[in-house]
Amino acid sequence: MSLVSFLLMYKALFVINIWIFDLPDDGGRLLRLREGHSGPPTKVRFYGVNGKNILSAGRDSTLRSFSTEADNLNKSLGQASFNRKTAKRKGVKHDTKKMLPILDLCSEATREKDWDNIAAIHRNSKIVTTWSFDRSCMGEHKIMHERFKGLKNVEALCLSISTCGNFVVIGYNTGHLDKFNVQSGMHRGSFGKETGHDGSVRGVAIDGFNQMVISGGSDKLLKFWRFKDHGEIATMELEQSVSKMILHRESSILAVAMDNFTILLVDIESRRIIREFTDNAGSICDMLIARCELHFLIPYGKYAVDANVEMVQHNFTSNCMLTGLEHGDKKELEIAIVIILFTGYIS
Repeated sequence: MSLVSFLLMYKALFVINIWIFDLPDDGGRLLRLREGHSGPPTKVRFYGVNGKNILSAGRDSTLRSFSTEADNLNKSLGQASFNRKTAKRKGVKHDTKKMLPILDLCSEATREKDWDNIAAIHRNSKIVTTWSFDRSCMGEHKIMHERFKGLKNVEALCLSISTCGNFVVIGYNTGHLDKFNVQSGMHRGSFGKETGHDGSVRGVAIDGFNQMVISGGSDKLLKFWRFKDHGEIATMELEQSVSKMILHRESSILAVAMDNFTILLVDIESRRIIREFTDNAGSICDMLIARCELHFLIPYGKYAVDANVEMVQHNFTSNCMLTGLEHGDKKELEIAIVIILFTGYIS
């Protein structure tokens, strides 16, 4: 039995290559490649509904996809650049038009083969970039409203893509809330007469039927809008400003984090606060509502996870009464909130 040689090579702190020398002429070939970000991740989100891929943005201004099934399915979607053609010609390491890191992103896999299906906001930028998961590259559109041309100190703070994959709604620190077409990058309307909120728009979500848009701002208001004609439906007054929020579309439950470190669970159909968690020790960095199917063939959110700047773990358990089942039946839904810390590199 012949022996086979392996070579383990570290190209950088975030790249590991494993070569195997098993060719007839004793030549080598690449067997395994493990590559991650050259800086800490800034945003991590599952892609699609099957949980097979994870989108990760890092301080190196790159967007990557990591497979939960096999390492050979990992891929890079490229580095954010104001001029992709120049970056390709000179190389990403010499790209003078490199954009600042991605701070937030959203995706929808419905039309991934037809057009760009990922939208991302960047640090200190009013431009929203689009990306294609299918083509594994940055898209052609850099979305920005005409009113912001030439203006400074304007930043896009939050965004959400519709379930059909056609539209993206973006909130800004100026209080504006705009809807754009993802395929063309064209503006398709604004929410509110002049601005959607008197302060910054810190969170936005679109329901699963493209009927309603929910936005939260620093003006301590949670607003509900009609998706089609952009009219205002209702307004909820909160005790504190909204920090961030995330919607579980299947159960219509909205998790709202506020500046006083409190987390609210809001039923967007009845527009009522159904649960409140107040024992958080510090600023909430991120939240996630995992998908979980209970007894009926109705997917409900079972776990709400939020990342805290402190290395502390808290577990909250509560029974939440949800309405809307057939014949007026009610079902108890257990919701657990866990505070964790996102650190280190992804590889």
